Amino acid sequence: MNDVSMDPQDLGYALTPEQQRLLDQLPKAPACADVLHFMALEIHGELDPQRLQRALDALLAQQPMLVSRLGKAAGFHGLRQFVAGAERFPLTVQPRVETVADIEAQIAEWAARSFVVGESENAQAVLFRLADAHWKLVLGVARHSVDEPGLQLVYQQMRLAYEQRLAENEDAPGEFTQYLEWRSEVVLDEDAAGARVYWQEHLQGADAELSSPWLAYRHSAIDSSPACLTAALEPALRSGLQQVAAALQQSPGMVMQAAWWLLLGRLSGREQMLVGIRHDSRADYEYFAEVVGVFERSLPLNLSLAATTSFDNWVAELAARLDLHRTWQEYWTPELAPAAARPAYGFAEWHAPRPQTAGALQWLPSEHPLPESSFELLLQAELDDVGNPLALHLQFATPRYTVQAIEGLITQFKVLLAAIVAEPHTELRRLSPLGAEEQRRLLAINPPPCLLDARYLPQRIAEQARITPDAIALTDAGQCLSYGQLQSQVAALAGSLHAQGLGRGAIVALALPRSTELVVAMLAAAVEVRLVIILVVLEDLVVALLAEAQQVLELLTKEMLVVQELVLRAVELAAAAAKVELVEMDQLQLAELEELD
Repeated sequence: MNDVSMDPQDLGYALTPEQQRLLDQLPKAPACADVLHFMALEIHGELDPQRLQRALDALLAQQPMLVSRLGKAAGFHGLRQFVAGAERFPLTVQPRVETVADIEAQIAEWAARSFVVGESENAQAVLFRLADAHWKLVLGVARHSVDEPGLQLVYQQMRLAYEQRLAENEDAPGEFTQYLEWRSEVVLDEDAAGARVYWQEHLQGADAELSSPWLAYRHSAIDSSPACLTAALEPALRSGLQQVAAALQQSPGMVMQAAWWLLLGRLSGREQMLVGIRHDSRADYEYFAEVVGVFERSLPLNLSLAATTSFDNWVAELAARLDLHRTWQEYWTPELAPAAARPAYGFAEWHAPRPQTAGALQWLPSEHPLPESSFELLLQAELDDVGNPLALHLQFATPRYTVQAIEGLITQFKVLLAAIVAEPHTELRRLSPLGAEEQRRLLAINPPPCLLDARYLPQRIAEQARITPDAIALTDAGQCLSYGQLQSQVAALAGSLHAQGLGRGAIVALALPRSTELVVAMLAAAVEVRLVIILVVLEDLVVALLAEAQQVLELLTKEMLVVQELVLRAVELAAAAAKVELVEMDQLQLAELEELD
C-alpha cells in the first residue's frame, strides 16, 4: 500500500474494525477483484445514459463517502478515510453493441487490474450495451467503503434517483460520516469498560484453531478460492419453518441459525464451539437504515450445545445471546480476544435485491450473494422482504471442501430442519440430520453382523470354560483369570443381578475402571439386562445416559476406593435427576465374588 497524505487541515475519520479487517486481509499486490464488490444489473428498455449519470451524481451528493479516499493524517497512526469531494460518479458508457462474451471478457480484465489503495478509484461503474433496448450496468465498489447490503442500497437509490424519486432535504437518509462521528464517541463512553469485559468473558478460552467445529472431510490447503452452492427450500419446509418460528416467538432466520450450529456441533462432535455471525447493524439504528457504508460486521460467537437441551430452549438461549451481542457490537475489536477473532464457520441472513419495473424500464439485479471472505464456510439464509425463508446459499473455500461434501451438508441441513419442524420441543441429541436414504447408505457400508452358530459372547465363553477351563482368558495389571474362573465370576454376578430384580430390558450403569472386573460385569449384565457402560463419570453425561433407566447398579471395586466419593456423588445426582432407583452392591458382596477365584 502506498502512503498517501491528505489535506493537513482534514483529519478524516477512523476506520471501523470491520474496515480495518478488510484492508488487513488484502494481498500485498491486490487486484481489483480482491478489493471491489462487483454488482451487475441488466436493464431492459430505453435507458438514457446521461440521465443515469445524473442519478449517480445525485446519489453521490447524498452519500459522499461512496467514493472516499484512504490516506494518512498528521498525529494518527495508520490509514484514515476522507471524503473525496467528487461531484461526478465515475461512470463509463460503452455505446456500441457488444456480445455477452465480450462484456464478460472486459469485466474479467477489470477485475484483474492492479488496485493501489489510496490511489485507485474506490467506486466505478461501466454501462455496456447488449442491444438497442438492453443494457448491462456493472458497479465496482471497494469492500472497505461499502458492504453488500450497502451496495444493494446503491442500486435502490440509484433507481429512485433515475426516476426522480430520491428523497431530499429532511427526508434524505443520514450519511456514513455521521455514523463514524457517533461511533468515535460511543467507543469511549462510560459503557466501554463493561463492554470489553463482556466480550472477553464471552470468548474466554475460545480459540479459532482449537474451538472450531471442524468437519471431518475438511482438507488442509494453503491457497483457497470461494465457491457457492444454492438450494431452494421446498414450499412445505418453508411453511413449516414459518409456523415453528411463530410458535417459538422467534424469526425464521433465528430458527435456521440455531439449526445450523446444531448441525455443525453434531457433525464435529463438539458441544462447545467457536463460530461467527455476519450482522448488519442498520437493522439496529433506524437513522442509519438507508445509509451507504460499512455496517455489516463479523462477530464471534462462543456456544455451548447441551445435548439434553430442547430445541425450543436452545433457540431462546441463542436469541438472548445475540441480543447481548447487538448491545455491545460497537465495542468489539479483535484485540479483545485475538485467538477468537477469526472464526472459520459462519452464518448470515441475506435479502436478495428484487427486480423492479418502473415506467419503461425493467431493472434485473443478480440474484446471488457476493463472495464473502470472512469465513471458509458460510451459510447464508435467503429471506424475503418480511423475513420468510426462501433458499440456502452455502459459500465454501475450495479445495478445502469438495462440491460433493457441500451437497451432502445441504441435504443434512434440510433433513435437520424437517425434523425440527416436526418436533421443535425435542432434545437436541434426538434431532437427526440423517435422512432415510443416507441411513440406508451408511448401514450398507457395515452390514449388520451375522452369528455363525447363533451364539453370543457369553455362551461362547461358557463353552470355552467347559472345554479348556484352565486356559488364560483375561488379564489386567492386577490379576489373571482362566476361562473357568471367568465363567464362575460371571455366573455369580449374573445371579446376584437377577436376585436384585434386574431382568431383561433393565439398564445397568457400570462405574468401573478398565479392568477384569469391568469385563466380568459386562458379561454378567449381558446375560440378564440391556447395558449402558459409563467409563468416565461426569454428572451431565451420567444424567443423559440414565434418563431412561429404571434401576442403577453401582459396582465399586477396591481399585476404585480413591475415587469412590466422586463416583457415589455423580451417580446419586444422576439417579436423582433421572428419577431412577439406586441399588448398591457393597464391598462384602464384591469380596464374595473375588473368593470364587
